[in-house]
Amino acid sequence: MYTLRPPQQTALGLVVKDTPEPMDASEWAASDDERKRRWFVQLLNLALRVDVAADCSWHAGRKIVFWRATPDLSARSIRSVSGRTRQVFTPKYKKNGQISYCQHAALEWQFIDIEGHWHCALNPTYHYTRDGYRDSLFLSDYLSKMKRLDRNPAVYHQVRMWAHYLQGGGEDTLDLRDTILAYGRLETFDAEKGIDDKAWRADPRKPADEVNLMPNEAGLADADEELALFEVPR
Repeated sequence: MYTLRPPQQTALGLVVKDTPEPMDASEWAASDDERKRRWFVQLLNLALRVDVAADCSWHAGRKIVFWRATPDLSARSIRSVSGRTRQVFTPKYKKNGQISYCQHAALEWQFIDIEGHWHCALNPTYHYTRDGYRDSLFLSDYLSKMKRLDRNPAVYHQVRMWAHYLQGGGEDTLDLRDTILAYGRLETFDAEKGIDDKAWRADPRKPADEVNLMPNEAGLADADEELALFEVPR
């Protein structure tokens, strides 16, 4: 059995009798043995799930974590690094006042070794439930719609929100989380080319003014830079 924390500090302390043998994480992180590197990535993935478990649930089918519904199914917002609040759980209502479905901010991620340094690539997404808990029957339809509506600035701010949360920021999280991993700063890089959302989404069959009126539910201002990765110190 391998853990990132001493078993005595976890529930495993009740069943582990022998003295655990400590080892340097770099033995796996920098190993040429692909099996050990896969084990290391698996430990990192499980650690991230534990680090967000106070506020987020794990969806085994989609391999994502998503913000848990509030007890009374009211909307929930957290403060992002910019100081602005972002809704991470939003109930959607029918005209008769009943809940139609719930939208949850969600996260896909991947740990990547770049030139000997481990990073976590953040891919924000959404999850949809019918009542805050059970998957919506129209999950794929809702997800496809939001992917069409979300533009570059919306994704940018979602990445910053998740990074800020993982780093332990935000006084409106449920409690001060004792995380297993230490999440560093977002990595930045310069690119000679960018993506023009209007040109990317342009439909030559429609007038230009009609294309420009495409809705963006996030309602966010343009961002100056793209951020994607942050370092996880060994």
